[in-house]
Parts: sequence; structure tokens; C-alpha cells
Amino acid sequence: MAKIGYARVSSKEQHLDRLGRNNQDLTKIMNTIQNKGATLDVLNLPSMTGIADPNLRQLMTNLIIELYKYQAESERKRIIERQQQGIALAKQQGKYHGRKPKYAKDDPRLQHAFKLYRAGMSDIDVSRNTGIKRTTFIRYRVKYGIKRK
Repeated sequence: MAKIGYARVSSKEQHLDRLGRNNQDLTKIMNTIQNKGATLDVLNLPSMTGIADPNLRQLMTNLIIELYKYQAESERKRIIERQQQGIALAKQQGKYHGRKPKYAKDDPRLQHAFKLYRAGMSDIDVSRNTGIKRTTFIRYRVKYGIKRK
């Protein structure tokens, strides 16, 4: 006989949307829990324990969870949209400059990486030899117009 377990999402600060990053992620996690024979008990959702028929109870629970997942994903999209609007406004006002660059143009590590690249080394080999991530190196190479001879 299979052992049935429970997965609980509890705590006043923790809600269903904290279980995953988006609707698809939540669905995947919830399916994994159900496939292992456990049930997901979300403490801040309405309880369906008063419904005697287990199939109807499961259907109602799934419906409520789907609604909460949709609401959580919609709220996350609104937060991102408001954040982008705030950043755009701050940029217009000259108050937003983003994160400080990791390397200055005269940084010895970056200059060494440029030298290796100019000598014919590939971006991947430059990354392996200097410890600068490949995408970071490419971004700086393009920014400063570094080309091979």
C-alpha cells in the first residue's frame, strides 16, 4: 500500500504564488506532488473538507488553485510593468543609472583579456584564461569596439 503524504504551504507570508515563479512552474510542481501520491494543502485557501464526494472536492480545490495561480501570475506581471515604468521615469529624470559596471576600461584583467583576443584567442578561450564570463567579455568587447588585427 502506498504511503500518502501532504505538502503544506503555510506561514502568514507564504502563499501559493511563492511555491513557483509562474503558472507553468506552479502546475509542474503541483503535478509532481500529486504524481507522488501526496496532496497539496494550501492553508490560506478555502477548505473543501465539507464536501463529501472526494472527486468533487478535488475538482473544486483544483478550480480554486487555478484561479489563485492566474491571479498570482497577473499580479507578478503588473509588478514588473510598474517597475519598468518607474525605471523609465527615473531615467527621464536622470535619477536611474543602473548597476555599476563590473570592470572599468583600464582594468588590468579586462586589458589582458582584450590583448588575448587581439592575439587571436576565441571568446571562450579568453573567458577560460581570464575568469571573465564569456558574455561579459563580449559585452565589454563590443562596448569598447575591440577588434582583431
